[in-house]
Amino acid sequence: MLELVPGPLISIVATLIGVLLAADFFFRPARARQSTGPLAAAVAFIALPGLILSVGSERHISQSKTTAFCLSCHEMHPYGSTLLDPESIAGKHFANRYVPREAACYTCHTEYTMYGGLNAKMKGLQHLIAHYGGSPDDPIKLYEPYSNRECLHCHEGSMSFDEAIGHGDEIESFRTNQVSCLKCHKPAHGVEAGAVTESMQHTREFELPVLPTGGGH
Repeated sequence: MLELVPGPLISIVATLIGVLLAADFFFRPARARQSTGPLAAAVAFIALPGLILSVGSERHISQSKTTAFCLSCHEMHPYGSTLLDPESIAGKHFANRYVPREAACYTCHTEYTMYGGLNAKMKGLQHLIAHYGGSPDDPIKLYEPYSNRECLHCHEGSMSFDEAIGHGDEIESFRTNQVSCLKCHKPAHGVEAGAVTESMQHTREFELPVLPTGGGH
């Protein structure tokens, strides 16, 4: 039943209870010596802060997976614009709903491995350092070459993939990254040098692209 209650409401209620219990100990020190004192102290100073921290962390981690969050940094504006470009890989996936639009960036840029989510969060911290340090690459470069694994996770085994000329003969080369999918399927975004610097000169918030009526499904 707890998952049916909004996270912010849980945090607010837990904070109020924690503050009241802490205040009770502050104004009535003898409270700690009562039979229920240790239990109340554990709830006030350990359990409730832990609950608030876990709920808040879960909410922020979920928010960081959204496309809107990824595009909230100015240097990402050019990449967000390519979601409406039918000539780019990002645009084709976005328009045809090959990836969930509300989590498009995270879906394609998170490794499909046991620790893929953790690695994505660590790279996210590097992004924050580059952003607030004022030194993002222009154009932005991946920390390591994009792995075919992320493409094959969804495409391998599909009829369109298996029937495409050359896929069957080169499948092992794709699996081992000897031949990159981007060798033929490009550009991924198509952002040119200078676009990042130009976008950072503006202070407006980037609006998440919305496909025009009649767009791909």
